[in-house]
Amino acid sequence: MLRSKTRLDPKAALPEMERLLEEGDANLRVPLANLACRLGSPAGVPTLVRAASEGKSGLGNLNALRRPEAWKRISCELPETEFGADAKSGKVLTISRRSLRGTVESIWQDLGAISGIPIVLPPRESKKGDWPSEVLEIPNDQGWTTLVDMLQESLGPYDFILEADQIRIVPRGEALKLWDKWAKEQKK
Repeated sequence: MLRSKTRLDPKAALPEMERLLEEGDANLRVPLANLACRLGSPAGVPTLVRAASEGKSGLGNLNALRRPEAWKRISCELPETEFGADAKSGKVLTISRRSLRGTVESIWQDLGAISGIPIVLPPRESKKGDWPSEVLEIPNDQGWTTLVDMLQESLGPYDFILEADQIRIVPRGEALKLWDKWAKEQKK
C-alpha cells in the first residue's frame, strides 16, 4: 500500500511511513527516515541522528526540515553538463546524468557554481590526507539529477549543512553535533 500511495502523492504516504518508523522492519527505518525528512516530516529525525552516530547514514536530508526554501533550490533538476579535463591544472570534472568525476574539491566547487549556491569547503586541517586532489568517480547507478543527490553521493566522511545562502561541507562528526543540538531544540 505504501508504494502505491508514494507514486501518486508522496505526502499521502507519510502516516504509514511514520508508523513503519516505529513498528516496521529495522532494515527499512533509515531509508524511510530519509524519505520522511525529504517530504517535510520530522518523524525521521531520531532515526537518522542515531544511524549517523553509528556510521550507517548521512545527515543531509535533515536540511529539508531546517531550511525548506533552500532545500527546494538544491532539489531542482540540474541540466546535463559536462566539463573536460585541463591537463595543466589537472582539474577534471564531469557532471552528467551518467557520472560524476573529478577531484573532490573541484566537484564541490563546480556544483556550487552550476547551482548558483556557493559550497564552502571545510578548513584544510579537517581534511584527511591529500583530500582536495583525490579524484572521485561515481557512476550514476541511482539516476540522480539533483544537487542534493550529487552531494550525498560524493561526500564520503563529510556531510553538508544547508544555510540560506550557502552549503557548508563539514566532517560528519561536526554535522552530527549540529543536528543533535538542532533535534533537541525542536523538541522544546
